[in-house]
Amino acid sequence: MPPRAHARARLCARHRARPADARGPALRPQGPAPSRHALSHEFPVLLGARRRLGLARPALPLRHRRRNPLAPRTRGQVARKGLRGDRGGAAQVTNAFLWGRAASCPKLTPAAAERLCREAAARRPAAAARDHWATIEGLHRTGRLWEDPAGAFRRKAQAVMPRATGFSPATVRATLELIPLILERRALRLRMRAELGREDALDVWRADPEGGGALKALPLGAVLHVAAGNIFLGCIDSAVMSLLTNNVTLLRTSAADPGFPLLFAESLRRAAPELAGTLAVLSWPSGDAAVESVFKRRLDGAVVWGGEAAVSAYRQGLGPGCRLVAFGPKLSFGVVSRAGLRRVGVREAARRAARDVAWWDQNACASPQTLFVEGPRDDAFLEALAAELGRLARDFPAGAPSPDAAASALEERHRALAAELTGRGRLLAAEDGAWSVAWRKEPALRASPLNRFLQVSPYRGLAHLAELVRPAAAFLQTAGLLVGASEEPAYADALAAAGASRLPALGAMLEARTGEPHDGRYPLSELVRWVVGPESAATDGAKALRSLRAQAAAESPFYRQRLRRRDALTDKADLQRHSPPGSEALLTRAGDGEGRLVFASGGSTGAPKFSLYTQREFSETCRWLAMSLRQAGLAPGDVAANLFVAGNLWSSFMAVSEAARQLGVTLLPVAGTSDPAFTLAALKRFKADALIGLPSTLLDLARRPEARGLRVKKIFYGGEHASEAMRKVWREKLGARIIRSAGYASVDAGLLGFQCARCEGGAHHAAAGLQHVEIVGEEIVATNLVRRWMPVIRYRTGDRGRWLKGACPCGHPAPRFELLGRMDDRVNVGGAHVDAGDVARAVADVPGLSPVFQLRVAKGDTLTVAAELRGPRADGAERLLSAALLKRSEELADSVRRGWLAPPAVLLLPPGGIPRLPRTGKVRRVVDSRLNSK
Repeated sequence: MPPRAHARARLCARHRARPADARGPALRPQGPAPSRHALSHEFPVLLGARRRLGLARPALPLRHRRRNPLAPRTRGQVARKGLRGDRGGAAQVTNAFLWGRAASCPKLTPAAAERLCREAAARRPAAAARDHWATIEGLHRTGRLWEDPAGAFRRKAQAVMPRATGFSPATVRATLELIPLILERRALRLRMRAELGREDALDVWRADPEGGGALKALPLGAVLHVAAGNIFLGCIDSAVMSLLTNNVTLLRTSAADPGFPLLFAESLRRAAPELAGTLAVLSWPSGDAAVESVFKRRLDGAVVWGGEAAVSAYRQGLGPGCRLVAFGPKLSFGVVSRAGLRRVGVREAARRAARDVAWWDQNACASPQTLFVEGPRDDAFLEALAAELGRLARDFPAGAPSPDAAASALEERHRALAAELTGRGRLLAAEDGAWSVAWRKEPALRASPLNRFLQVSPYRGLAHLAELVRPAAAFLQTAGLLVGASEEPAYADALAAAGASRLPALGAMLEARTGEPHDGRYPLSELVRWVVGPESAATDGAKALRSLRAQAAAESPFYRQRLRRRDALTDKADLQRHSPPGSEALLTRAGDGEGRLVFASGGSTGAPKFSLYTQREFSETCRWLAMSLRQAGLAPGDVAANLFVAGNLWSSFMAVSEAARQLGVTLLPVAGTSDPAFTLAALKRFKADALIGLPSTLLDLARRPEARGLRVKKIFYGGEHASEAMRKVWREKLGARIIRSAGYASVDAGLLGFQCARCEGGAHHAAAGLQHVEIVGEEIVATNLVRRWMPVIRYRTGDRGRWLKGACPCGHPAPRFELLGRMDDRVNVGGAHVDAGDVARAVADVPGLSPVFQLRVAKGDTLTVAAELRGPRADGAERLLSAALLKRSEELADSVRRGWLAPPAVLLLPPGGIPRLPRTGKVRRVVDSRLNSK
């Protein structure tokens, strides 16, 4: 009977729209129901037919007569727990919950309301500073307190809510089961992503890779939530929306149920005191204009669930700084077409309709009040519908309606009986009034008195149906469809145009996908204000760093220990030992319920390791890479070839493709493993003006005879160092005018830096906002601020660098650093520190040599420099390279001069003669055999 577990139930805690008369469309709530005595006089002829209708005993329950003071209270007659007062209107005392503690408050006065507003304002900074993950985890823990039916909160609610609300114990039980589903962390994350675009929208500025600028959401501040009383869970969902958006929350309970919100607040205090400290639950008499005026003037927002009168009252006198978010009366209906009936059969169609009617006794705004059935009266369907409602009344009993609701139902049954007696309708009803099915010959959208009373109307085709419901467009919400498969698009278009904002299947009208719009709007987005700032605002990662460290320490077993020392570093071995598939100690709960990606990591050792991202984290990383490429010079309209290696669990090809998509370029996804002849032909055919790939791949293409005639304006490299000799080849062979880093990045750390038009050589801007970059003892250390599932905190990159002083002439505020090479590109041999960068410069000094080389150190500190020729031969290259090495490396020359080291040997090899790593195609620049010598 309850909605499916995977779907968030539609909790629309407000009044339903009611028609001005029985025939017309829903326009405004009805007035009070006439008394039983008045009804008896209005329809004297109907009372004689009561036995045939199963109404031989009094239609109104005994509780509508003079009440036994010990009889249980029903919906509409709920006494306020803790409410005291005498006939003279003495001060009332009601239970409340104020900022994390239960309180017993006197009657709320305007002065007390002013004080509450000041207290709420004082709590705004703390609420706004709360991290999204902390809010989600706090709500998740609260939901777990409601998971066990034998738990204290469930037992107490189950004991008191049937009496307090009038819902049956079965309905209360099914409703309480929804609380842990609504508060489950995956559902909350999905809700924030769907409604705000991302989970951390309130935490950090997000830069736009296409148009520039940055965007962030801020909470409104202090927000009042005015609850309605039709479904007791609705007010909690409203409060949850406010807490998710970091607003200080004041919840005014419904007079119909002041107790459940207090019970929920107590569970929040137990599980998440930091959230409970920004919540107040209180009550005051409806229509107290003086108190309401204070809140409307002093607070930043008001969310009102209710009828037209309640919404209008809060709209009047609203302060200029108070945003009204109103969810007024709504009306929903079901539709069964001829094709839909043939599609599933009479019994299944009746089962689906009855299910929507019975859940919450038809009190939700998404509950169908009218069921439109195409064609003339179908007695078989009406009887099947009555049978299903009867079955549900036994298996899932209806609650006890209030006296007013019972009187309204009796009045409507009298009208339906009158229609039957005059040949204009048919009425099927339970003997005890637990359910009713009223078919009328005259087509109309009719409101129901609710409590399982379904109005059934014929219609003649889709155009006629749209005509019937369009006058109530302002009040329409859900239209549950059971139509032919080929009819669904036309019905969806026509009924959406007529005013419906939801078009689920009949039988699932009260189910909603997490994060779907509510009444055509995203409520979370209405509880924040969006601010556009400069792109530089996204470079401040201080808050994200604090949040990341706190979450990692709270949820990752590895970091719980490692972060006890603030100076502790993390290396590749740590990531390998403590991440899947061997261990999950590095992981947090941030990846629960999300799509995930597994990439191979490794580098020059060639031994594969693995780095794990959620889909969201990878998308965010690609967004930053897009900004990096834009800063480097890739522009919309460029034809760019992605020449990074694809496959092998590698990330670079995927990342560049996604980044290029965001920049509006025409992408050629060639991949560096494609046949070079095919690649060059494609580049020429599509007039590629930008190449993105490994320097070694780009160098090989540039030197091929087939590259003759290819002109490329822009080269963006990554994954390896690009020497000046390589740049010279690209300029001479391809005519490249822009040669820059695509981004300084690694699979583990993500993007660390980018080059602007003023960055030369190894100079990069730090990707501040995505990374917290440090340089510790010459080594670049990275903390990725986006990766939360497998955090990378103070990670040793193995690269050497130094900070550059002064602001960059480009004007970008991100600090700059210069890459100096790999830590392992330096080898200590014979007392000399030989730097691979010095060797690269020496190789570049010799005509006829390729930039590809390798330092080889053997036992006994013998040093060999292997270098590849550009062509078949290079006369004198061996002698020239030996001299250039001693010239470029002072320490090497000094060790040779002192006799500590023999002059380095030179080995010249043909193009491609130096072995490449099979997985990456890269060249190991240093091979130290001494490490394996015995």
